[in-house]
Amino acid sequence: MRGVLQGWLLLVLSITLGACAAPAATIPSGGPAIQVLGTENFYADLLAQIGGERVTASSILNDPSADPHEYEASPAAAKLVADSKLVIVNGIGYDDFMDKLLGAATRPDRVVINVQDISDKVGALKTKYAGSPVAFTENVAGYLTDAIGLKVLTPPAFMEAIESGTDPAPADVAAERDLITGRKVKVLLYNSQVTSPLTQQIHDLADRSGVPIVGVAETIPPAFKTFQEWQLAQLTELEKALAR
Repeated sequence: MRGVLQGWLLLVLSITLGACAAPAATIPSGGPAIQVLGTENFYADLLAQIGGERVTASSILNDPSADPHEYEASPAAAKLVADSKLVIVNGIGYDDFMDKLLGAATRPDRVVINVQDISDKVGALKTKYAGSPVAFTENVAGYLTDAIGLKVLTPPAFMEAIESGTDPAPADVAAERDLITGRKVKVLLYNSQVTSPLTQQIHDLADRSGVPIVGVAETIPPAFKTFQEWQLAQLTELEKALAR
């Protein structure tokens, strides 16, 4: 789960910092550091590693000998929560006190990630669908497919060309089309946010060929209120497509 969490954190930090980059992209430099909070210190460590100088990472539970179930929130902890633009909570009973702190200090631009909700969904999909072949138009959700154990058959050069805005080699286009027309993949994961005539052609080909299509995006679509809601919705759509 650590690997997929790193992917999600890189994605959400890019969004929080105003980047419109894919999850594999580097978080842009420049601008003030943002306050981020991992309730447990190991989450704060991940945030610091990924965000670097762009973030100020803090944690609340730092004493390995302390019982988190007996923790009582302090004014200092409440201020950390109030100031943080990104918060990670465990969600399995270690940090129930965070519900109260977050509720007392709401802010519209804050992203809260509940690790348990996401890990449960990913784990269920991995158990059932690991090894299933899929195709991409662009490697927007590679962190997700890696965590589930899906097998991406799209030629890497095809995805790299689409991502860089150049034309893929004819052989790579032919290979991608063959995956679709031959129904060699169970799902096409389609970047619905950044499209081109070629990716639209691949999308339409999948539609005609009966290959399920799951739209993925690089930033939170307007239909979703939170990062977590968006990610869980994508996982649910992927589950429905894989089940067909």
